[in-house]
Formats: sequence, structure tokens, C-alpha cells
Amino acid sequence: MNISRSLTAEIGVCAFILPALLLYLPPAPLFSAQYEGIFRVNSKVSSGADSIERIADDASKQGMDFVVLSDQMMVRAEYGLPPFRNVMKRSLNKPDVLSYGVKDYIERIKSADAFYPTELIVGVDLAPHYYWTGSLLGKNLCNRQFSQQMTIFGSEDADFYAKMPFLHSNAPEENAWLVLLRLSPLLLSLNGILILASAFRTRFYEDRQGNTYSRPARLQKILALALIALGLLWTVDMRPFKKKIPFDQYSKCGRKPYQDLIDYVRARGGSLCGVVWSAPEAKSVNIVSGVPLISMPYLNDVAATRDHNGLAGIYADRFTAHLSGHEWDTMLDEFCRGERKTLPALFGELDYHGSGDRPIDIIKIVAIADDAPPGEERKNKIIQALLSGSSYSLRKGSSSEMRIRSAQISDGMSTAGPGGSLETTRSSSLNFKLEGRLSPSGKGSTSISVVLNGRLRCCAELPVDSSGEFQLELRILPDDSSGMQYLRFWLESPDSGILICNPIFMKIVSE
Repeated sequence: MNISRSLTAEIGVCAFILPALLLYLPPAPLFSAQYEGIFRVNSKVSSGADSIERIADDASKQGMDFVVLSDQMMVRAEYGLPPFRNVMKRSLNKPDVLSYGVKDYIERIKSADAFYPTELIVGVDLAPHYYWTGSLLGKNLCNRQFSQQMTIFGSEDADFYAKMPFLHSNAPEENAWLVLLRLSPLLLSLNGILILASAFRTRFYEDRQGNTYSRPARLQKILALALIALGLLWTVDMRPFKKKIPFDQYSKCGRKPYQDLIDYVRARGGSLCGVVWSAPEAKSVNIVSGVPLISMPYLNDVAATRDHNGLAGIYADRFTAHLSGHEWDTMLDEFCRGERKTLPALFGELDYHGSGDRPIDIIKIVAIADDAPPGEERKNKIIQALLSGSSYSLRKGSSSEMRIRSAQISDGMSTAGPGGSLETTRSSSLNFKLEGRLSPSGKGSTSISVVLNGRLRCCAELPVDSSGEFQLELRILPDDSSGMQYLRFWLESPDSGILICNPIFMKIVSE
């Protein structure tokens, strides 16, 4: 774990006093209910190896309460030659939700959801934009950011997914005037037909008896055929009946395609629909038909876009966004200052592709919500917990995993847990209490790192007893300023993996 030198003294003191602060406490109020699930799962509909039903069955056998399915919405790399790049083109396509049928995909998930005890949540993965560099002639053609993806989940409206703004969308154009405008190149074809008709009636000889003779005018015929072909090609290239998006794959468009997608989800998805950045620090390089597809990490884009529901913070690749002072803290600070309307929560992302890929329970996300019977009510509570940050994520270790029974901040009058907030004064005595267990049993050292308002305030050994149980109480000293503040923490162990909890918020008001 990397820790800045400026915090060495504070950490040393904290490590010394933590065991002294470990007191016998009355059991803290436990989370009302914890729903364990997996986030971002691919089936045979796109790049997965298992059917939706097989995934639901496997998850149920592992005791999972929910699965967020997120097959790839569109998998197409397309390169066209000017001037008619939508006609003279070559495309690489793979199975995806769009080709399977968005409505059929949702209905299949709902059908499996009714049969298995695990709640199945509809979602898709979508990379709304990629771009090309180089050229065919220079033999240096390269596809960039093909895998810069977001996971959109929660909605069961097929029309909502089908009309999302992304490259190669098949959404219909709803503006009749735009359709007519894009059909206007057909006027060239119409002129060509008229010229061609007149070309066959061109007079070239008349005898003394008044008889006329004609033959097609060759140049007129060539011109007419050229106009007909040009009008037709131009019209097809304009895709008149498909909704136009304000970017293409032949130029780098920055963050606009991603922000447009986020804005669309916020405007059309409803309160139980989320959009989360996927694996932002992962790098992928693939060679397809001799053309490299390269996706570089895009954590800066995550921090620069607004109103998304957060980012994957635990996944199979290297991740650092959870470390103090990094991009996640930057976004949380902005949220506390009111510069972000939507909480950027952290998600554990399995990115499961089927049997043999990785254990189905290696990376999990635990939603904290009120108890509810299986069905629509429970599913909605789980989605709401994920979107509100009332959750924590974990990756299992070699011998055990970490679980939290309770994590809260209290001022003696009110309490708040992950994703929640309490209102208090600067002079109030604030305490952070944590209870949990290493399951099935705790082995080896386990550390806790506590971050307050983006700064690492404590990093020390977590006291764990022989049965794997741990309790911890820390006094919290908020910053002097009023307003929203936050505390977050993570646990890490060579044998029990890592657990990252979403922040607890404190609204500090004047006396």
C-alpha cells in the first residue's frame, strides 16, 4: 500500500493508539439487510460462454441475492472510405444485444428472474464511441478506445436502451423534417432520370418529308446515369431514417459522447437506472484482422464527466482510484461542494464471461437495504442501495473474505452508515464504529485505512481475534469548515483480499 511520507508521523501515532481505542462496545446497530451480488455479467447473448439461465442457476447455488447482467449492447468496428463512408465500408461485428434484439434480451432476463431465487437486474455494457488513427494507405490504421465502456442498468424499457446515443445506433429518426432533408439527394437521381429520358429522344435528322430520327445522346446518358448513382449513394450514406448523432468514428471527440450518454440516462432512465464507468484503469490491446484495437486507461474521463453513478473500483486489473487523494476523492469532494448532483459510488465489478473465466463469487458487491421479500420490491431496494452508495465491495483472498456487520458514524443522537448522512455540529463528539468478520476464519495481518475528506487520516493494523471477528472505534475530528464532509475506509489483507466501503457523509452546521 502506497502512503505519502507526509502522513508517516500521523500514521505511526494512529497505529500506536488504535489498539487502545478498541473497547468493549455494545453491539452497534446492524445493517438491516445485506444483499450479496455480482455486477457486470456477460451471457451468450454477447461475449459470454453461458446462457442467462445457467448464470442465474450458478449464482443461486452460490447464495447470491442478485446479478446485474450487462451484455454488450453493440460490438462493431467499422471503417469506410470517403466520400461515402457509410456505403463503401468494412465492418467487424460480434454478437451483441442489438443483433439479438433488445426486447427479446429483456424478456429473457425477466423470464429467468421469475424462475430463479436470485434477483436478475437488466443492464448492458456500451462503448458509445471509438475513433480511428492512421490510414489504410499508410498501413498504420489503428482503432482507439474501442473498450471505453459504461454499464447502464436498472431499466426494463427496451425503447430506452434502443434509443441511447452511440455509434452505429439503429434508433429511428423521429424528426420528419430531418428525414426529408436527408432524402433530398434523391432530387439528383430524379434529374438524372429526366435527363436520361430526354437523351433517348434527342433529334439529330429530319428528311424532306418531315420524318425525324433520333438516337440516344451518349454524353447525356453518361451524365444521367452518374446523377442517378450519385443521388442514390448519397441518400444511402445519409441514413435518412436513422437517428443522427453529432460525432463519428473518424475524429477524436473527447468526452462529449460519454457525457451525452450519461445525460440521456439521467433524462430518460428514471430514478432506478444507473450508469457506471467500467474498469477505468484497464488497458487492452487486441489485433483483429491485422488491425490493432487499443484502449488506454480513462480514469481522467471518469473524473471529468458529471452525473454518472460512479466507477468500478475493484476488478480483475490493477486499480488505484480508491487510494487517498486520487480521482475518487476528487469526485467526492466535488459532490460535497455541490458541484456534482449525483453521488459517484464505487462498485465491485466481476466482468464475468462464463465457466472457467473466473470464480463467480471472486468479486462481489454487497447492497445494504431494508429487508424485503423476494420479488420486485427487493430488486428495487437493491438497485436503490447501489445507486445511493449504501454498499461495499470486496475481492476474496486466498483463504477467506471480509464482511462487515456494521459501519457507522454517530454523534450520540443520530447515526449514518455507508451512503447515508447525519447532520451535526463541529463541537459534537463523533465516533466511527466498525464491526465485521473475516470468513470463514481470519488469518494473517489485516490493515484498515481511513480517509477523511480526501486525506488519509489513519492506516494501521486492524485488531482481529482468533475467530476472525473485529471491532473498532475511532473518534472523528471533522475539518473546521462547515458543509458536507465524508469519511470512507478500506480493509486489505494478503489472505482475505480487499474490501472498499462507500463513504459516510456528515453535514457540519453552525452551532
